[in-house]
Amino acid sequence: MDTLKTISNVEFRRNLGQISDEVERSNLDTIVTKSGRPKIAVLSIARYRQLVKLQEDMRQSIELVSWNELPADEREASKQARADYVAGKTIALDRFLADLVDE
Repeated sequence: MDTLKTISNVEFRRNLGQISDEVERSNLDTIVTKSGRPKIAVLSIARYRQLVKLQEDMRQSIELVSWNELPADEREASKQARADYVAGKTIALDRFLADLVDE
């Protein structure tokens, strides 16, 4: 991010077109405040996509680390549970619980 700009919601409403052009052109993230408190952030679509990708990459890294830290028998059980789910050998939790109550 190049820099961060803060404006009031009044200024934002008055200059929406100009602000959106500026954000897109300059990659200048903008915080819109109401009564001095941050309410929303305005960022370019390129910046938004960058943040979404970063979030997804971080999520995958966390999953990978978590997966690799599982004991081998738990990893195998997880693989089997996934295979059972894909093969249709499982039922939804709400159905299971309803069946359990009916018994």
